[in-house]
Amino acid sequence: MPQKKRPFNKSQLPYNHIGDVTLKKIRSEPKIPEMKSAYKQLKALERQAVDCMVETDSWFEMTALMFPTLDPKMASKKGMEFIQRPLVQAAIAERTQEDIDRYYVTNKRIVDELSKIAFGSIGNYFRIGDNGEPVIDLSNCTKAEISALSEMTVEDYVEGRGKNARDVRRIKIKMHDKLASIDKLMKHLQMFAPERFEISGKDGKPIQQVIECKMSDADAAAAYALTLENVNYTTKGE
Repeated sequence: MPQKKRPFNKSQLPYNHIGDVTLKKIRSEPKIPEMKSAYKQLKALERQAVDCMVETDSWFEMTALMFPTLDPKMASKKGMEFIQRPLVQAAIAERTQEDIDRYYVTNKRIVDELSKIAFGSIGNYFRIGDNGEPVIDLSNCTKAEISALSEMTVEDYVEGRGKNARDVRRIKIKMHDKLASIDKLMKHLQMFAPERFEISGKDGKPIQQVIECKMSDADAAAAYALTLENVNYTTKGE
């Protein structure tokens, strides 16, 4: 007696055929866990210390915040051990990148903003009236030209008395410091000649050596940071 053919069922095959591509049937893979924020993994006080480092870039403020009861040398040592932790370094990098993304801080934008001030002209903000006197006129100013202004004051008052009284409006504008912006722009673009520094200890005395050969890396780093606190830098012209 001939055997009955069983109906063909693709789901029973170990492979699914899709066009010319053969894909092996696999079970649902476990979801890859999302990367945890290094900053959020820190304790509250540690997050404050990271914020202090990123926002103020002050080593001594950070160590005073973390270890307020310790003397500066021990606090500096503990602070060095703290920032050497990989999780803390990742948190600092994470917070720094957040600030860059939030404020869109790029090299090009910094140069653009400084250039607006450095090369701005007071002539962009006034016109010469029929009587030959300058009249402030901002109607044709671009956003870039307006950004070069640091202050604008509008004052309304009455001049004269009785029939001779008249309403007067005085407008005063002030630009950002052009020379300071040019100086910052040239420093940013490294257009100045290299500066030379004279380094000395406190009150002009020689720098005291506080690092010993037998110190651990953490102790040496803390001692070095404490030494820098008492170092004086004097700029020398070419």
